[in-house]
Amino acid sequence: MSDEAQVEYSRLRLLDDGDEAEAWLRYQEWFSDIDTMAANRHLMTATEFQDMCNDRYIEKHVARVEGRLVGLSVITGKLASWPLISPRFFERRWPDLYAQGRLWYIGFVGVARSAPRSVFSGLLSSMAERREQDTFFLDFCTHNVERGLPRHSQLALRTLGHGVPRLQQVDAQTFWSVDFPDTWEV
Repeated sequence: MSDEAQVEYSRLRLLDDGDEAEAWLRYQEWFSDIDTMAANRHLMTATEFQDMCNDRYIEKHVARVEGRLVGLSVITGKLASWPLISPRFFERRWPDLYAQGRLWYIGFVGVARSAPRSVFSGLLSSMAERREQDTFFLDFCTHNVERGLPRHSQLALRTLGHGVPRLQQVDAQTFWSVDFPDTWEV
């Protein structure tokens, strides 16, 4: 697929059964590798994915080239809709923005390797459109931080024309191992 291919973007509240089945296959394809690179599970179960597809509070942003799904991202302003994040954390840290409904969580951005380079930026722009005064949150495992994905996301959002968005880490979770001297190799 060339970088010059025409990408069509759409914003949906629900995915119909055919789109959901195709999205599930692409999602597994796009995220199965990262699931082995991070201690936290990064791949939804089929049931979790289906629930997400049918949750009206989670917007689905779809990128297609010649009818083929090449990108999918999801965002929600109803933080309780996304499992494993704590709405209370956001409410405590940003009480005014929380009360105004101006905090958004980006659940994932998945792009086919064969997709035009512009799809990642296009999906981020699609989610941020009309929300430039709001605050967005994404989470990245260490593997993706080391690959530069936070910075790449920041640069992609520059395309909205509002200058360079401020990027800051607001929380971190690390996994530590503990073993005892009699298990150490000499």
